[in-house]
Amino acid sequence: MYKTTLVETDIVDGERVVSALEASGVKITAAFWHNSDDEDDWHLIIISPDVSEKGPREVYKQAFGPLHSRGKEPGRPENFWWDRVKILSPVSLIYRNLKERAGTSHGHVRRGWAFGAYIYKME
Repeated sequence: MYKTTLVETDIVDGERVVSALEASGVKITAAFWHNSDDEDDWHLIIISPDVSEKGPREVYKQAFGPLHSRGKEPGRPENFWWDRVKILSPVSLIYRNLKERAGTSHGHVRRGWAFGAYIYKME
């Protein structure tokens, strides 16, 4: 299957999205780009304890402003970030598997590439 490539623009944009979400008050335990075996595009995975505490609907409402304004950037379709960002709870399998492989038992994982994902933050 054809896989898209994560480019530097995506990495920079992802960092801006993570910063905007944190500034809006979304608690973020982990943030990383992930490309699964059955998908041909990258998703920015945001792990937030707010999903377990408030529910996904409330967290997506809180994320609406930052994601909506990022989608209004020139050359981007309005739903660009809504199609690419997934906000999940810390019990999600994607997060648990990556966290286990990255070995976070010794503290935070440093930013960068690890196990086919680009990690911004992982606790």
